Amino acid sequence: MHIFHIPSWYPSGVNSNFGIFIKEEIEFLSRYTDIYNSVAVWGQERCLIRKISYRNPLSLLSLLKCGKRRIVQENERMVEIHRPVVYWSHRFFSGNIMRITMAVREMVKKAEKLFGKADIIHAHVSYPAGYVAMILSEELKIPFILSEHMGPFPLRNFVDRNGAISDVVTQPIKRAKRVITVSSFLAGEVEKKTGIKSVIIPNPVNEKFFECSIKNKKSRKKPFTFLFVGSFTKDKGFDLLVESVKILSKETDNFTVISAGDKNIKRFHNLVPNSLRKYFKITGIIPHRELPELLSEADALVHPSRFETFGLVVAEALACGKPVVVTKCGGPEELVEPSMGYVVDKKPENISEAMKKIKNNYTLFDPEEISRKIKSKFHPEVVTQKMYELYREVVEETGVNQYN
Repeated sequence: MHIFHIPSWYPSGVNSNFGIFIKEEIEFLSRYTDIYNSVAVWGQERCLIRKISYRNPLSLLSLLKCGKRRIVQENERMVEIHRPVVYWSHRFFSGNIMRITMAVREMVKKAEKLFGKADIIHAHVSYPAGYVAMILSEELKIPFILSEHMGPFPLRNFVDRNGAISDVVTQPIKRAKRVITVSSFLAGEVEKKTGIKSVIIPNPVNEKFFECSIKNKKSRKKPFTFLFVGSFTKDKGFDLLVESVKILSKETDNFTVISAGDKNIKRFHNLVPNSLRKYFKITGIIPHRELPELLSEADALVHPSRFETFGLVVAEALACGKPVVVTKCGGPEELVEPSMGYVVDKKPENISEAMKKIKNNYTLFDPEEISRKIKSKFHPEVVTQKMYELYREVVEETGVNQYN
């Protein structure tokens, strides 16, 4: 079977973590199944024009060389086909979507020469990938499915002043053979706003996170260490974390918070008063592959986000055997059982109280048991089998062999 993937988000030289969970999912499919996977890399993030600078218009010339045409063989069952295209917001001349579609069309032909005609086009996120997949599916007579990851759904720039959702999001969702969501929460949001029911298949958790749980057997270091992974923004609840640290610091100073995911020191200083900075250790943005090691150094994860469709870092921390404090923000609530930590309201007093409970009752949490429960649901072998079964179902239902 050959699956042609069109991701809206994908790692690049600009941001190695951008859409890393999509790339890993495809890698796992090529490793744990006999599926051949080709990936359309059209310059995601790397070729994006975020804002036209009138002060320095020549800076845009660098985007004309935002990448080279090439094929990258990731393994024997996975290739990346690179055809970079400069693009921008869909609200301005459609974001160059037709040029992206032309480039992906070329990639489909190249993939066919490598692995034979694709049985299914799998789009990851409704726009632009889903929109492109919808066009090519009709043109090439190949069924397409769509995995939605937007959070909140839909993103604000796809909603007009009257609250209507753009057709570039709703059309692919309504015309896909299957829509996949990563949590019951996101499934509910998609159905409520589009009327379409989805199949729930969670993000897989990289095996490296299950391996790092072994290190929990070592004696815990002092001070007690919490890990926060995210940007210094309200969406990720960093302001809530700062207030929580302020409350907790009035009872104890024997703790620290490692903050990974943002390197904007100016923003950090604007949000964190001098009196609280001693409790924070900033690592900046770290590659995803280094997260297991960082988790192994921490005692617990604190995740005060205001909105999450799944909360992959929460699942990764649990896979590592770490107890967690998460807010009621969507997907993470489905991951955390009472034996794994605390799910609390998005209030600093609740977050700080949960942090204190984990710190004071740390020995009550069994790291091996926490990791085992997550492994049974989110190990790549478990998740890819569910995806494989869905692919087979679509192939049999659509009679895709008639196109081969």
